[in-house]
Amino acid sequence: MAHNKTGFNYYSVDTDRYLDIRIKRLKKNFGCSGIAIYDYLLCEIYRVKGCFMQWDESTAFDVAEYFGIKESLVNEVVKYCGVVGLFNKELLTSGNVLTSLSIQRRYIDASKKYKRSGIQIPKKIRLMEESDIIQEESDIIQEESDIIPDKNDIIPQKGKEKKGKEKNSLYAREDFQIDNYSLGYDELLKEFINSALWQETLIMTDAKFKSVENVKRLMKEFLMKLRKADQFPITIKEAKNRFGGWVEKNINNGSDTEDDTQRLSKIF
Repeated sequence: MAHNKTGFNYYSVDTDRYLDIRIKRLKKNFGCSGIAIYDYLLCEIYRVKGCFMQWDESTAFDVAEYFGIKESLVNEVVKYCGVVGLFNKELLTSGNVLTSLSIQRRYIDASKKYKRSGIQIPKKIRLMEESDIIQEESDIIQEESDIIPDKNDIIPQKGKEKKGKEKNSLYAREDFQIDNYSLGYDELLKEFINSALWQETLIMTDAKFKSVENVKRLMKEFLMKLRKADQFPITIKEAKNRFGGWVEKNINNGSDTEDDTQRLSKIF
């Protein structure tokens, strides 16, 4: 008789999970409530479907009721988990699906450990390479129409081969961090202004920054230059590197007398 179970009674946890910068950001922004909500959702993902779950109002209510908190807080935490990469942002925003590359890998590894046959992750939510998944027919394979809404734009198509590479380049990587994710102007401005540790590091390593207020002013000015030069979206990592170069050219060299076009041509 076929084994129909897809979820697990328990799942493995990395002992260094709290060293992950994404977890640290979650804790900093939402405190222990953020960690608890994320952990609750992981348990539900592994318990029921094994590698994903549908995000809806009922699920948000269940989490909020369990911890005695507001649903709005639960929704904010889930959205933030998508921003920092704890959940896949594309699938969350386009299909209301909670999953990630690491979740799917643990699902595959655990299924192999328990010797489950026909392991398969639905194509519409798959973040792993197909070669990493056992390709066999099984009763545990679910109809995709029961998983997420039947939409062709769950993952926007810009070209067959090209889109596959774009998706893998962002999410299908073990070393994925928020610094590698491309953001628009508003998102990047928020990230820069809220990066207290980075601001403090800049002040400690270079006297020209003087104060946190001055650093924030320079950041806002720099991002305005990026927007004027049509440089968005851009990764946080690249933006930070350019910010350092911009400060050197415009602050240290006293080039504030140059017009915007001249300064942008030097930087970009």
